[in-house]
Formats: sequence, structure tokens, C-alpha cells
Amino acid sequence: MSNPALTELMERVRELDWEERVELFEMVGGSLDESQDPEYEAAWAAEIKRRIDAFDSGATKAEPVEALFKKLDQIQSDYLNDQDR
Repeated sequence: MSNPALTELMERVRELDWEERVELFEMVGGSLDESQDPEYEAAWAAEIKRRIDAFDSGATKAEPVEALFKKLDQIQSDYLNDQDR
């Protein structure tokens, strides 16, 4: 990062535990308030329609939520193990 303040901030974020990082991410994400941008809303509407159409046509398959949670648990575990190194 070219901005020293952002570099310092990122170092401090790395000191947070997983739950604190999630909370921070939610706070920062909420501060962006992209819903005021009509182009953003239109793009998301088109993407949602594309995904629904792909599912309805059989081009995309659903996956049981349990499988998704298992993948997310593995990603989190891998991430935390990398942080310990």
C-alpha cells in the first residue's frame, strides 16, 4: 500500500480476532451505501436475473447449504492456520 496510514491500519486489523474482523468488515461495507447509485442497483438486478435464469435452465446447479458451510469452515481453518505461521 502506498498510503502509510492504510498500511498501519491493516497491521492493526491483522491483530483482530476472526469475529472482530467480520464485525469491522460489516461496518465498513455498510458505510459504502452503494444503494444510492442507480447503475449499481441496475447491475445487481441484471446479475440476479442472470443467476435465476441460469438456475432455472439447468446451466447452474444448487448445492446443499451443508456443503457450503463445510467449504467455508475449511477456508476459515486454512486462513487461521496461515495466520499462525
